[in-house]
Amino acid sequence: MGGLQRRSRCLAAFAFFCVLRAGSVQATEDWITDEDIEVAAAAKAAVVDYCQEGFQGEIDAEASRKILDDGVGGGNKMLDILRGAESNSELATKAAEEITWDWLFFKVGALVMSVLLLSLWFFCCWSCCPCCKCCRCGARQRETSMLIKIAMLVAGGALTFGIIFSASYAMAGYNSAVDGFNNMACTSAKLLNGTLSGRTGPYFLGMMPILEIFQELEQQLDSNSEMMDQTRGLL
Repeated sequence: MGGLQRRSRCLAAFAFFCVLRAGSVQATEDWITDEDIEVAAAAKAAVVDYCQEGFQGEIDAEASRKILDDGVGGGNKMLDILRGAESNSELATKAAEEITWDWLFFKVGALVMSVLLLSLWFFCCWSCCPCCKCCRCGARQRETSMLIKIAMLVAGGALTFGIIFSASYAMAGYNSAVDGFNNMACTSAKLLNGTLSGRTGPYFLGMMPILEIFQELEQQLDSNSEMMDQTRGLL
């Protein structure tokens, strides 16, 4: 019983010391400045501006990952070979299985076609420039057969279709990129607004309300505050 009383007296003395120590603290400056209030207001305004249409597009993680993988050339063949080979002797066998002719064609096909087109231009198309008419060899009027005309028409139609298809595919990718940027702007605005002003789900009080609580607590523990006057009167 005596030990309990001694501990109670010690706790009371410690609490009295803390109250006196807190009462000697003077409030210095505001915890929240005008700039902080402006930033919080700007964050709320950004949520209204960037999140009016809600989430744009659809989320398909597997399809999006496949698009990214295809954009950089598909899977990592070298990584698959190193992972699949259990020993150094199996590296060559695994490489022969993974690296096929069709895979090589799609990898270097664009480079080969660029070399062929460049060669074709140097041998056939460069003289189309008006400044190079004088350099044309054997220039004269020639008859072109109907078969050649049809072949060129088909080739031109195929190229036109390829250009239109590529443009539509690029436009779809552009729209997806715009939706992604808009969603990122909305999410960033919500994150900043939730960090500063708080949110309900999941619940977070917010940095601004926390600072307001700390400022109110500091004012209450000020040596000249009403609470400290009442506390000293009770002591």
